[in-house]
Amino acid sequence: MARSLVRKIVVGCIGVLLAAAAASAQTRSSITGTVKDAGGGVLPGVTLTLESPGMVGGAQTDTSGTDGQYRFSDLPPAVYTLTAALQGFQTVKRTDLRVPFGTTLTIDVTMSVGAVSESLTVSGQSPVVDVKTSAATQKLDRELLEALPVTPNLHSFQAFEIFTLAPGVTTNRTAHGGSRDANNLMIDGVPSTIPNRAGIDSASFAYNWIQEVQIVSLGANAEYGDFSGTISNVVLRSGSNQLHGLGDFETTRAGWVGNNTRDLTPAQQVQFKPLNIPNQTDVSAQAGGPLVRDRLFFFGGYSYYYQRQIPSGSLGDTVRKDTLPRFMGKMNWAIAPTLKLEGLFEHDNLQVDNPKAGASVAPEANYSSNAPKYLWTNRLTWTPSNVTLVEFKTGGMHIFEGQTPRPPGTWDGPPGHTDRTTGIQSVNVASALGEDAGTRVLAGGAITHWVSEKWGRSHELKFGAEYEHLNYDEVARYAGNMLYQDVSGKADQVIIWNGSRVEGTGQRVSLYAQDTWGLTDRVTLQPGVRFAINRGSAPGAGKVYSTNPVSPRIGAAWDVMGDHRTVVRAHWGQFHEGLFTTLFQFMDTTDQNPKITARVLAPNVFQELTRFTPAGNFGIDPKIKQAYMNQFVAGIERELFTDVAVSVQYVYRNYKDIFAFVDTTSQWAPLTVPDPGIDNVLGTADDGPSFTAYNLLNPGQSFLLLTNPSNAKRRYSGVQFGMTKRLSHNWQASASYTYSKTDGNVSNAQGTNVGLGEAGTTGNFVDPNHLIGMDGRAGFDAPHQLLIQGTYRAPWFGGFNVSPRYRYQSGTPYGRTISVRGFSQGTETIRVEPRGTHRNSPTRLVDLRIEKTLPLQRPDRTLGVYVDVINLGNAGFGTVRETAGSTFGALASWSNPRTAQAGVRFTF
Repeated sequence: MARSLVRKIVVGCIGVLLAAAAASAQTRSSITGTVKDAGGGVLPGVTLTLESPGMVGGAQTDTSGTDGQYRFSDLPPAVYTLTAALQGFQTVKRTDLRVPFGTTLTIDVTMSVGAVSESLTVSGQSPVVDVKTSAATQKLDRELLEALPVTPNLHSFQAFEIFTLAPGVTTNRTAHGGSRDANNLMIDGVPSTIPNRAGIDSASFAYNWIQEVQIVSLGANAEYGDFSGTISNVVLRSGSNQLHGLGDFETTRAGWVGNNTRDLTPAQQVQFKPLNIPNQTDVSAQAGGPLVRDRLFFFGGYSYYYQRQIPSGSLGDTVRKDTLPRFMGKMNWAIAPTLKLEGLFEHDNLQVDNPKAGASVAPEANYSSNAPKYLWTNRLTWTPSNVTLVEFKTGGMHIFEGQTPRPPGTWDGPPGHTDRTTGIQSVNVASALGEDAGTRVLAGGAITHWVSEKWGRSHELKFGAEYEHLNYDEVARYAGNMLYQDVSGKADQVIIWNGSRVEGTGQRVSLYAQDTWGLTDRVTLQPGVRFAINRGSAPGAGKVYSTNPVSPRIGAAWDVMGDHRTVVRAHWGQFHEGLFTTLFQFMDTTDQNPKITARVLAPNVFQELTRFTPAGNFGIDPKIKQAYMNQFVAGIERELFTDVAVSVQYVYRNYKDIFAFVDTTSQWAPLTVPDPGIDNVLGTADDGPSFTAYNLLNPGQSFLLLTNPSNAKRRYSGVQFGMTKRLSHNWQASASYTYSKTDGNVSNAQGTNVGLGEAGTTGNFVDPNHLIGMDGRAGFDAPHQLLIQGTYRAPWFGGFNVSPRYRYQSGTPYGRTISVRGFSQGTETIRVEPRGTHRNSPTRLVDLRIEKTLPLQRPDRTLGVYVDVINLGNAGFGTVRETAGSTFGALASWSNPRTAQAGVRFTF
């Protein structure tokens, strides 16, 4: 690309070097508590020692204060041993303390009078509930992730697929009413999604590299920002004092795929031929351990994924081919007892032929893509005292993606076609594609300081700053510089466009302050505030985007009984969208060409309807505000038994200042339009009542302004019930049920958080016809979601693991649309039934893994042989077409049938 990649990387590196270092939005774990004697009196001066093979730098020590309190902070997720010793008292040892990422465990210690040489050991009984936070954090730990059956997209594609295993997150990747692109995914604390609009693409990693997944969207404190869906942090494995590793081979063959179309009509069985997988193979290897004991750890991994499949209903039996090599390396170094450094580098390169293979894309309308990505991160921590932690961090990612039509099609033509009635794309690529390149670089720092007995029992004060540099360069075009829009196979309209090239550069500076205030030993308040300075510029236009959002937050946690087993939480906060280049890169009009919509009168004979010239016809409201949501969360969590916790919570979100384009100069005249009914034929019995639509009076005179329309809205409310059982006594489980509602006139579909789709340049607030019938359920509204997953270690036949997963999710809502011809602006698609009038069939899936683990000569080495069966019940469900006419209600897609995959895994 003409604007060189080298320049972008140099700019990004300069941004890192010049920025005041700032910590990314992540908090490591802590263990805290109070040491008391048998009579309940506090014990100062107790020496506490914390040990784990995974602690770089070796064991840590602390001394209880005058109030008996102690604290260990900046802990990686691991299993720990805590020892308390004081002259004149028995030594107390707590073992098998499991500390998840981003959690504060409260572990009180009671010491009895006796000799120091006398020891009392308590194994397990690690707390499940974090009673010091108002955040309702969800976690997916390594034991659960390793045991569950893995669907191919989780194993091998974008990292953000992993959090669809969390409560309240749909299979469409929408979380609690947020847009599909409103999710912030971090890998080891560094944002890993591309800089133009977040959740459509991210760095990828092998499933086996995951240590833990933390999902922080509900009640997140001021450290976390730049999302309105969910924010997730994937913690990749690290080395330790113990050498460990894994080799894994998994495959699926053609004969291992079932057929779930037998209940369909003969025509539908032909249309939706079952998924065919001629070959799918995933190979990975990894190892971690000490380079210098207690001082320097390493972890590295490589994986290679290869797949050939013919998706269900693939037109012309188009074969999709995916190739994905990946590798990563990670180091943890204790430079000194108080100074630690860790770093990560990851690279993947997804190459896909025919990515759109399916029931709506003809073979000649497909393309090939190539998307290499690079991710890096470094984190330096300094603990000048046991009450102060200083963090510095840098990191970033770079992505390039190129798309090319599949032969015989080329960029020179012929033009692609999209049928409004059937939704089928044909002839050539029928969407705007090209080349993208983006870089995002983050740098920053934070100071955490603990203060005791000031205005209450204690304070954990954290102050941080972040600097982020974004750049994205995007080339898009139509094959043959045209795209035909057909009606029932006949060319009706054509878009004539010679393509565009846009570039955007953004800078974000964020400051935050957060207090965890122990008002009493049972009540914790968490006030915080986050402030951002967002700036965006485009070539030829200079600085075009400027917002300064302030995000206040307040939360409270009440340890109801004082035994650290029951917590009531409440949290209110504002959460602003992140800064993405899509919000301003359209202002780069130097290489944008006019877009003409014309009616097709005959082959190559057109009548121009509208013309849009970007130069001088795009703008950004100088008073634009950063879109945000108000979120309120309240709930209760209770540890029922050792390792078992249950919870219930209410979540409300109201999306405000939504980004959307408006047309400030076009003039519209109302006119009455008859509804031809489901058959799309006027004068029949199913005709509906007439309605008001709008005709454009001054075609070609539009001015599109990105702003915050006052009538744009979306809301979410839901109740969520949950249960978790940590691995013990040969079983583990996670279960959740979410009852919710997402509605408004801006859907939660892809891109609607950054002025695309229903909020875009042809969206609901540009053309009044597009707002008709749009106030209803959001496109990915799912009133009912049930997710149950777990593992049982069966004792029969020498022992084996059984790991099922069940998911139920309401079908997506839809309503009837009609295509109306005769407008001066061309054919309009109008929604005559609100979305939610009908629903597609629900998702009902049972997946199962059965694994037999064979011990080898050494007890730390095992060989596992397993089989995953995805869609065990061979369930079938699909989506239907919503355009009136002969295809209304006809199947548009169908689910994959039962699929088996077998694997073998060696661990040491």
